[in-house]
Amino acid sequence: MRIIANCQQIEKYSIISKSDSRFLIMRNFFISFIASLLVSCGGGELPVPHSINEKDSLVIIVQPLGTVSWDYQHEVAEALRIHYSARVSIAETIALPEHARSPFARERYRADTLLRFLNLHLPEGTDRIMGLTTVDITTTKSKEPQWKYRDWGIFGLGQCPGDACIVSSFRLGARNASAELKRERLRKIAVHEIGHTFGLPHCRNEKCIMNDAAEKIATIDAEKENLCSDCKRLVLR
Repeated sequence: MRIIANCQQIEKYSIISKSDSRFLIMRNFFISFIASLLVSCGGGELPVPHSINEKDSLVIIVQPLGTVSWDYQHEVAEALRIHYSARVSIAETIALPEHARSPFARERYRADTLLRFLNLHLPEGTDRIMGLTTVDITTTKSKEPQWKYRDWGIFGLGQCPGDACIVSSFRLGARNASAELKRERLRKIAVHEIGHTFGLPHCRNEKCIMNDAAEKIATIDAEKENLCSDCKRLVLR
């Protein structure tokens, strides 16, 4: 597995030029349609995890959506490089799509819509794309009461399996978190959501980074910043 030697080698990467956008959208139309049928790893049948072996050269793009600090971009890129032995690039920032705004609260954005948007912007030769944003992102949960969970705010969402995931820093400051704790939370969420794209379900090991947050930031804080041995065996072969 190819490993980037140091942080300076995480490059700025222009995700798509205007002249290529029409072709890329047509090329990825079918992928986007299939992705819209995927759900996150919160329930249903467990997928077969995709293993990353030594012959793979995993390429991940971090795509900032809207204004995101360079510190946060760097934290996420470095975490993915370390935990998945990936070649990670950071794309030029693009605007959040207006059509992804929540119909229930205009300041929020629907995570599932953002995933489909990211699928359309997956560059040629890239294995995974991670959207990174500071806005509040939401999804609908099959839980009662419906009014509470129809537009539920989340830390992140990943296709399971799939090519795209989205991570938001909006909720990182809960419980008067320090700047250092916010960065740690961001790294954990990023590694967790990209794990879903490889088919990793939620892990029962409470210390594993793939453990279900169960709607609580305290759960994320209690996790170790690493995949457990079982999850590693599933994807890092």
